[in-house]
Amino acid sequence: MRADIKNIIFDFGNVILPLDLEASAQAMTSLLKIPYDAYHQEMPAFFRDFEIGKINTSEFIELLKKESKQSFSDQDFLQAWNAILLVIPNTTISFLETLSKRHKLYLFSNTNEIHIGCVKDKMGNDAFQSFEKMFEKIWYSHQIGYRKPDMAAFEFVIQDAGIIPEETIFVDDGKMHIEGAAKAGLHSRWHSPDQHISRTMIDFL
Repeated sequence: MRADIKNIIFDFGNVILPLDLEASAQAMTSLLKIPYDAYHQEMPAFFRDFEIGKINTSEFIELLKKESKQSFSDQDFLQAWNAILLVIPNTTISFLETLSKRHKLYLFSNTNEIHIGCVKDKMGNDAFQSFEKMFEKIWYSHQIGYRKPDMAAFEFVIQDAGIIPEETIFVDDGKMHIEGAAKAGLHSRWHSPDQHISRTMIDFL
């Protein structure tokens, strides 16, 4: 067990919450009539604006229609946009519950109001509230106005939590986010989405 680590900051998607990237790419490609992977890699500015809460859902959808030159219903968009989201395994919930008895857990995610709303709906309000209560603090990018891997995002999280970076480990599936966390002084650990989170955190068992 790592005695030097008191705090663990987890990413959400593809670390705790499994994602179906292939289903998402197919659904969004069908909706927009353009290869979504290549399009999303370029990350149009309004995608970032949506993730940091500068624009709301309605504004995002209208900008996406304008950019793609496609007309689609809000319902078709929501179905395609949420195709990426799977279900948090019960084994992951149990592992986090055990971990929370010995460490302070935090959640830091680049996300948006649609995806969080969908996760809540899938889990049910009571289960979602119980899940969130396992964490000392939760930072969703669209609520705090910062997104990884920007240094300002990590600085905000460190200050808001009042944690000591040297006593904190950050876990993420994105290597650029791991690099950003390391620059902010946090210990960092890359998680492979192909394995259960308990394997990544094996020395905390």
